[in-house]
Amino acid sequence: MSNSKSVSRRKFLVRAGIGTLGVLALGTVVFRNPARRKIYELAETIVPPYSGTGTEANLWFEITKDNQVTLYSPKVEMGQGLFTGLAQIVADELDVDVTQIQVIAAATATGIIDGLSTGGSISVASLWQPLREMAATMREMVKSEAAKKMGVEASSLTTSNGIVSGGGKSMTYAEAVADVTKWKLPKTPALRSIKNYNFVGKPVKRVDLVPKVLGDPIFGMDAEMPDMLHACIVRKEHIGATLKAWMLVKQNKCQAW
Repeated sequence: MSNSKSVSRRKFLVRAGIGTLGVLALGTVVFRNPARRKIYELAETIVPPYSGTGTEANLWFEITKDNQVTLYSPKVEMGQGLFTGLAQIVADELDVDVTQIQVIAAATATGIIDGLSTGGSISVASLWQPLREMAATMREMVKSEAAKKMGVEASSLTTSNGIVSGGGKSMTYAEAVADVTKWKLPKTPALRSIKNYNFVGKPVKRVDLVPKVLGDPIFGMDAEMPDMLHACIVRKEHIGATLKAWMLVKQNKCQAW
């Protein structure tokens, strides 16, 4: 009779499994191509700069009569919260509350086109710097127009929540830019310290929440053109059936037999 300890089938399978995992883990660490790891790590840190068209601040922003700000975005909101992130960036440099900002996708006619489109999780990162610069520039443009109407130096004015103040006077952004048809574009002003930001890096309500709940946003499939026809694929109802004919009928419905 042998004196060696017997090993149960369960223990054998457990120990063998642990050993196999250890070998696989060691092989992954030792034999993975170090150069490939470095390439992946570098690729994750590279953010291509904004290379689109329309770099004038007044093409990106519209100040409405009710003192709201419309931001025309070259990126598309696909549920990732992009529009809210862009609104936060703009709010801190333009000196408005994030609730005053409406973000909509820019139409081609606006002149704001981003060749990189939307993807790769780089929308906020690629627009971070240019959008801050354009928002700050727009703020100074508003101050310049307000200074003319107040009869004071623009350097004496301050801004807060969409209001320009100075010399005992104040006016909204909307009042400052009313009837402005030609803008004087200043040099890009110094950007504010991120530590003084009120919205970036902090939780805010989604700027597109209410419209989406009410079904207001228009998507590509919602587009309507004059006299536009609609087509759809009609699947056969029985195995082996063939399509004899088809026709387009009104009310966006297809009929086949």
